[in-house]
Amino acid sequence: MCRLFRIASFLTTLAGLLWLAPAARADVFVWQDAKSGVSLSFPDTWEVVNNSDSDDVVRIAAPGRADEAGCRIRARSDRRFLIYPPRYDDSVQKIAYGRDFWTRFLEEEYHNPSIEVFGEPAGLGRGYGSYVLASYVAPGPDSDSSRRGISFVSLYRDTAYITECSALKGVYEKWNPVFRSIVKSVDFRKAVHELPTGHYRNFLYETSFWDIFR
Repeated sequence: MCRLFRIASFLTTLAGLLWLAPAARADVFVWQDAKSGVSLSFPDTWEVVNNSDSDDVVRIAAPGRADEAGCRIRARSDRRFLIYPPRYDDSVQKIAYGRDFWTRFLEEEYHNPSIEVFGEPAGLGRGYGSYVLASYVAPGPDSDSSRRGISFVSLYRDTAYITECSALKGVYEKWNPVFRSIVKSVDFRKAVHELPTGHYRNFLYETSFWDIFR
């Protein structure tokens, strides 16, 4: 009887602990744009906010507003290099999306930009790209803010994807690990197959020139 009582007491205590335990929840949230196919993951404490520019795909913001930390992805059409096969993607990146691109981009978007670090090639999603760590003054609806951020650009097929993650200048280092994790998760819908014939039989290899005229 005592043994049965101890077992019942243990089960009652265990049930109570399970009831008091916090509900399990995912640590990250995976988001994908139905139109472009762009996807990324971010902490589930962050939230998707309204886009403000015509080229915005998504904007996300960290919890709390004191640091003004957040990321955004933009998509801009660029069909100039569709004529080139994928093996030239790295060369196209260096010509069209190198340091000169970032100089123009930052000067058009922000005040007093300063590029601290530039790197290439850098992968973003499925394309070749480059990145910068920069400081600048961002215009706002109420007042301007001094910010620091890391930004990546990648040309994939006919679209240039620009991912920016930034925070107020004095607290950037606090958010840097999260920013890099978010950027690393960015991916695009697969549009270029690594094999010329895709998953079909390699008829290009099997068919001779004279077979075409039979």
